[in-house]
Parts: sequence; C-alpha cells; structure tokens
Amino acid sequence: MKDMKVFVGLSHKGGTGRSVTIANLAYRFAIKGKNVCIIDFDLASPTMGSILDLPGLEAGVREPNNVRPQSIGDLLVSEQKAGQAEKAVVNVWADSLTLKDSYKTSYGRLSLIPGLRQLGDRIRVTPMAGKIPYVLDALRRNYEAVFIDARSGASNVVTAISEACAQEHTNRRELISAWLVHFRWTKQHLIGVADFLSNPKDGLRKEVNNDDRIRLIRSAFIDPNTIEKDARDWFLKRHVDLGKYLNKHTPESIRPLLGDVPLDPILQWQECIITSELAINNIANKATDEAFSSIADRLLEKY
Repeated sequence: MKDMKVFVGLSHKGGTGRSVTIANLAYRFAIKGKNVCIIDFDLASPTMGSILDLPGLEAGVREPNNVRPQSIGDLLVSEQKAGQAEKAVVNVWADSLTLKDSYKTSYGRLSLIPGLRQLGDRIRVTPMAGKIPYVLDALRRNYEAVFIDARSGASNVVTAISEACAQEHTNRRELISAWLVHFRWTKQHLIGVADFLSNPKDGLRKEVNNDDRIRLIRSAFIDPNTIEKDARDWFLKRHVDLGKYLNKHTPESIRPLLGDVPLDPILQWQECIITSELAINNIANKATDEAFSSIADRLLEKY
C-alpha cells in the first residue's frame, strides 16, 4: 500500500479556528496535486460540511445508515463497515457550491467523510479505537494525506485516536504523522495548551512517542507591530510575556510554531476556504492565503 500521511487537528477548547484551518490545509494539499481526505471526527458539532459549502451536510449526517455508510459514525458501527470508508466519501470538488467551478485537472482529490450529527461522545472508546485503523487502511489505497478534525478538549474521540496509536505502536506502525494543536494567542489559551500537553491523566504527550510529531498552530493572530502607535507598546509587552509563558510551560521541542494564521475579518464572519480569488479581490487578506499555503508546505516538507 502507498504511504499516507495522517494529521490530527486538536484544540484544548472550541473557537480556536481548528476546523477552518484543517479545511484550508487540506484544500492546499489538493491544489498542489495531492489526493487528500478530511474526516469530520468532531462528533459533537460536525460542521466541516458548512466550511466546504456542501448542501445537506452543513451539520453532518442526520442519522446512522444501516445499509450504506455515510459518515464516520456509520464506519464505527462494525469492522466490516470501517473497511468500507470509500463508500462514505463525498467528492468536495463535485458537490461544493463554492469550489466546484474552480477545479482543475492538475488538482488532487479533495474528499470528506462527514460527521454524524448529535452523536457526541456516545460511541465507546475501546470499540472506536479498534476500528480507526480499518478506516485509515481503507483510505490508504487512494489518498496521500488524511486530515482528522477531532473534538476539542479531552474527549472520547481524542482518547480513541490515542489508543489506536498505542495499539499500532505494538505492530511497529506509526498511525499519526503529526498532531496539530491549535490555539489563540491569549494566556487563557496557553494555559489550556500547556495542560493539554502535560496533564498526566488527559494530556496528549503521554500518547505520542516523539515530541517532534506535536506541532503548534497559532490562529487569529494579530502582529503587534501592525497596531497603531498609541497601543503598540502595550501589545508588544503582552506579546513578549505570552512568548515567555509558552517557553516556560511547553517542552522545547514543541515550542517552534508550525505557523501563524492572521486574524481575518472574513473568517470571523464566515468560516470558509480562503481561495486565491478571495485574496486577489481583497475580500480576504493575502497574508491569510499565504499563511495557509506556508503551513501546508511545511507539513509536506517535514512529514
């Protein structure tokens, strides 16, 4: 089977820009010619369909389908269905209202396995963990990269993915290429990130055998040097203080940020794919388009 990279998007709390960043990174992998699939594993609030503008899937699939799998929830019902992941795949290029007209033959696949609406944490951890490798193995035949949008916080989803990784380690196989931890540049978020990375009970580091696989992405970031003079000194000091806090409370190997996503008005009003057209027409900041592209490039280079 071909090599496939798997990236898990995590956050210690909601509102970090996790889902919209994952969608934009997957989109950029696809326009660079990579076949990529997103799994909406946020079982409490599956909104990847909304970001990708897929009619009828804005909040995931309504009910489990006992005949043909249509969501990640369907695929976790049994090992047989887990191995049929391709049957739940949605072709984003064909079905997205905003992206279908921009498709080029040089692009790779851009697919989605939707979440199951209102499933929440009702799927038990151990059965879920056992089936995740089956889902990924089924996708391995046709995809070079998979992005998993996990729930925020220490949820059953994160625990199940971690347990699946531990099981695969016994088989000398690495299930996840990188864990992408999303946060905003506030002390409250940094406290959460530090706890998420170090908490002995619910933290992430104990499940990862190599810190180099944990990468931090800072979203909705305002460069203090761009702030008007009267307020700049306050923001510059705060920026330095937050940097010191990050350095003090996170392992050295994790501190280098994979990248920053600037605060962009369009993403505050509508979480969506930032296309080059939106940047060219000055609807989205060009810096946002460049930031997503830069992070995608770094993932492609590093993993």
